[in-house]
Amino acid sequence: MLIENKANVAVTGSFTSLNTKNMQGEVVSAASPPPILFRKYIPLPIVSKGSPLGINTKIEEYKKVFKIASGNRLFFHTYGIIRSLRQKMENKDKRKFHFNGVDDILLKYGKEPFENMVNHVWQDIMNMCYYKPVDDMLLIGIEVI
Repeated sequence: MLIENKANVAVTGSFTSLNTKNMQGEVVSAASPPPILFRKYIPLPIVSKGSPLGINTKIEEYKKVFKIASGNRLFFHTYGIIRSLRQKMENKDKRKFHFNGVDDILLKYGKEPFENMVNHVWQDIMNMCYYKPVDDMLLIGIEVI
């Protein structure tokens, strides 16, 4: 319906499938923030091509396949987190927060149990909000068992 009404110019998103039998994941992206795969305490963005759904007249499917293992953690977040945050600089100025800033926060708590990690990461994000937190702030974490 969005496509038919040409209201999809800025529609982004991703679809992720995890197959625990084959220990493989797949991401199909339309310019959403990259999912972050946390392996051995190191955050790795799963970079996948993709453009907002209304940019091209022909919708193309962009896929990225990746391996998963027991203990891996996968995090998804929205652009709302990036837009609301600013990092404090030493000269008390604030600079724009980027995707790699989410990686840095995840890395800070990577060795903690999963539930604690998610809670601490969210608390840090809320403490770094330069603007009033927005409605489209979302962080989802999944741990492969």
